[in-house]
Amino acid sequence: EHFGYVGREPTADGRVSDHRSFGAAARLLAGRLDLGVGAVRSTFDDPWGEAGPDRLTTTSWFGKAEWLAYPWLIASVKVDRFRRSVDGADVVGMPGGSGETIRAMPGLIVLVRQNVRAVVEGEIFARDTAADALGESRRHGLWVRLDLAF
Repeated sequence: EHFGYVGREPTADGRVSDHRSFGAAARLLAGRLDLGVGAVRSTFDDPWGEAGPDRLTTTSWFGKAEWLAYPWLIASVKVDRFRRSVDGADVVGMPGGSGETIRAMPGLIVLVRQNVRAVVEGEIFARDTAADALGESRRHGLWVRLDLAF
């Protein structure tokens, strides 16, 4: 599949920011295994108006693998890599130049009943240049949620 988005919006100081995003993804189903990969590239012209950099470019790729262990239990792992390049001045919380975040999210999904599932998912940051540049620790996490679909 492929996807994209093109748009424009006013910035706080009345200027106009143009943005374009395009991506592609593929999925493979093989028995109990579900694999997916994809990539997205986005460009934002003048995203913060006069006060910020002239252009923000982002590139990301992502992958997902799910394995059906039992009809009610699914093991999963998701991995994504997000890179950004800022042309011009620094923005608070986002150092100028380039940056990169690499994250893995292993998890278990329990299908409790029709339209109800419990999910336990970890979030592990292998690389986070913005947090490193700001002297912050990487915010690893553990997520537990109950999904309801009606």
